[in-house]
Amino acid sequence: MMCLGAAMGFFIGEVYYALESPVDGAISLLNDRWRTNNEVLQSYTLPKCYGGILREEGKTLLRKYIIAKKEGAFVDFCNTLLNL
Repeated sequence: MMCLGAAMGFFIGEVYYALESPVDGAISLLNDRWRTNNEVLQSYTLPKCYGGILREEGKTLLRKYIIAKKEGAFVDFCNTLLNL
């Protein structure tokens, strides 16, 4: 959610990402709700978000990270993303 909040704070119009992250990704949480219920902060709008850009390349980078680090919480998180 921090990345999407930062994009909104800097009025970024478009965000491109490789892999969805349903565990901590903000797109699924905010997409419909924010567009229909943003009376409080009307100047904030969600950027247009495009997923799946260079998906296989993104997975390759995660695999390389897993090989390099071998263990830890972020390695576990990367494995979760790869198994979606």
